[in-house]
Amino acid sequence: MMDSKKTYGCLFVLMMVNNWWGDLKVFSGIYFLVRPAVLSVSAMIAFGIAIRKKYAVAELLLCIFLVMIGGYTSYVTESKWILYLTVLIALVKETDTKSILVVAYRSMSVFLLISMSVFIIQVVGSPDMLGTISYNGITKYDMNFIGANEAARYWIYWVLLSRCMDTKRTISIFNAILVAFGTVFFYLCTRSEALLIVPGILFLKYIERYKKCERFVQRAGGYSFLSICICSVLILRLNGTGLFALADQFCSGRLSLGIAAFRIYGTTFLGRSPLRFYHWINAGTDNALRLVVDNAYHMIMIQYGIIYLMIISFIFIKASKKCSYRENICFIVYSIFALAENVIFSPTAIFPVLIAASACWDKGREKHIDRPEEDRTGMEHKMLGEEGGCFAR
Repeated sequence: MMDSKKTYGCLFVLMMVNNWWGDLKVFSGIYFLVRPAVLSVSAMIAFGIAIRKKYAVAELLLCIFLVMIGGYTSYVTESKWILYLTVLIALVKETDTKSILVVAYRSMSVFLLISMSVFIIQVVGSPDMLGTISYNGITKYDMNFIGANEAARYWIYWVLLSRCMDTKRTISIFNAILVAFGTVFFYLCTRSEALLIVPGILFLKYIERYKKCERFVQRAGGYSFLSICICSVLILRLNGTGLFALADQFCSGRLSLGIAAFRIYGTTFLGRSPLRFYHWINAGTDNALRLVVDNAYHMIMIQYGIIYLMIISFIFIKASKKCSYRENICFIVYSIFALAENVIFSPTAIFPVLIAASACWDKGREKHIDRPEEDRTGMEHKMLGEEGGCFAR
């Protein structure tokens, strides 16, 4: 019988596969066959994990509460992402953060490899099959995803995961060239401005070698989501000023979209039906009846519910002191990415939330102190030499 970490890893992989399959246009024809099978197996695994785990009464009530509100919001919004998120948070107990990173990294690597292979085959063999969109004279390729920005997100998160999996405090020249080449390639194809986050990821990884910077990031990581959320709302109050115009231009009009959306729809605490979204906020680009707000903080407040911003903020703050420097980088990048895109509840995007939730569940986990790899090795040898380590008895 698989241990809890491997079982949870299977559940997480299935959730990501379900989402990734739905994100790809090339496989959309058979998605209706894959989805029921994947979700059925996921439901069975989730039920098996739930009955095997040992929860205190308060923990059990908390899990039931999370799943209930997630189920309600998914029902009224007709989006299952919130339900997947709350289920994965509720069942992440006894799963360590390293396991989540490994599963997410390997899965995203496979997803990108398959997606890029299909895209390259299309470029070489069938250019007429490439999905494109022209905007202000610029051609964007969706690279087989449901949108160009979605393709860019997969690359951004793969870079983040690859840097977090690297325990060294320096970035090799080969890795730097690989990331730079890949980022330029994805930008030329997608023209997604969200790719500007990639240099930020490399910078955060680079300053890990400096103790003061390391301490600052570990302290700020937990508060990044709440702080950026508050700032993204407060800046809307500056509408009509030069500062707002400058910020809105830098954000490609996302702040103006937020103002229009709040004026038309207001906010919700637990979600609302998409049937009320009868306006196309980004006027003139499409006739579809849906809401388009590219700032995730604004989108969540309008469609999914303010309570989920509160839950994520609480989880990040509570977990940050227990998490490593690289895990806090995940929190910061996740929070910054939410400024540019609204897809942060997708199963292929929520690994930072699951990392934080895992740390919160682990009551025995003390405040994390990152040490250089050579220091840790030295300490381990000292313990083995003086006390015999775990073999002393």
